[in-house]
Amino acid sequence: MTDELSIKELSLVVEAQIKTVFECKMTGLAPREDSRSFGGFIQKQITDNLAQICAGIGCEPEKLPGKKSLFDFAFRMNGRRVGVDIKTKDADKGAFSDGGICTVENVLKFLANENGIFLVAEIGHVRASTDSLLRDIKYIHVAPFIGFPFDSYRIANLGTGQIRSSSLAVMLEKIEWERTCSEFCREFADKIEEHYKKVSRDANERLQKIKQFKENGYRNF
Repeated sequence: MTDELSIKELSLVVEAQIKTVFECKMTGLAPREDSRSFGGFIQKQITDNLAQICAGIGCEPEKLPGKKSLFDFAFRMNGRRVGVDIKTKDADKGAFSDGGICTVENVLKFLANENGIFLVAEIGHVRASTDSLLRDIKYIHVAPFIGFPFDSYRIANLGTGQIRSSSLAVMLEKIEWERTCSEFCREFADKIEEHYKKVSRDANERLQKIKQFKENGYRNF
């Protein structure tokens, strides 16, 4: 929470300013070859207008981060760094959009070490009502990552622990706007610990199975 705005108020202000970028471009957007590249197009529209967005918020934007950063743009408000991750969601019926947001390590470093505020901006898009070859923006939602329902966080088994979540469109009414960073970290750390214990057990079982396979002369796996 900032000194002047609650986390909910800040989220709504950021959401409103992102909407101004698309107020004349909500319908009939040219598609790209796939959902990922359309997402890149949407992201560029936002970052190209970052000065306008931050002016509306009342802050100065930071230099755009690198591709592997936790967020896509950032600004400072009342001494705290606010990072915003831009996600796009193919909201057509039956469409699949990966829900990857960040890694366990990166998000905890930003929240705990920097006392940062991490927001997720989700832009949902569908086939245009007037032309199935074009895209319409269906919704724009912004919410704090630490306020997501705990059952929506999913942690990948391999690599750096990529965190995925449900779409904001389906969990917006369940956002815990008043949850503090300390409350989030306490519960989230427990969730991560249980996850990695299970991953460790599963990995050990697979290891023992491979050892037995070798001991049996590579027969009867």
